[in-house]
Amino acid sequence: MENSSSLGHFEQLVLLCTYVLSGNGYGVSITREVNDRAGRQVLLGSVYVTLSRLEERGLVASNFSLPTAARGGRSKRLFQVTPEGLQALYDARSQAQMLLDELPDLS
Repeated sequence: MENSSSLGHFEQLVLLCTYVLSGNGYGVSITREVNDRAGRQVLLGSVYVTLSRLEERGLVASNFSLPTAARGGRSKRLFQVTPEGLQALYDARSQAQMLLDELPDLS
């Protein structure tokens, strides 16, 4: 049974890409990062749903940038990984590593 603090694969991917963008990630840039790193196309809407779920769990936080003329006076909603989110990533890595250590050598 999955505990409530564990991350799904897509959640891990979104959280990692948000972390890589160092607090400058917003929906479009995070989606672009996921697409580039995963080598597949994901929908902007699925990234937003995941970011919302991660924010509800306290794993990311968001704030709004200053409005810019390039965006017609609109702000961007910027996301950053919280300390709890970083810990969740470390926990996921540890869990995966324990399982990977069980694989036999191919040599």
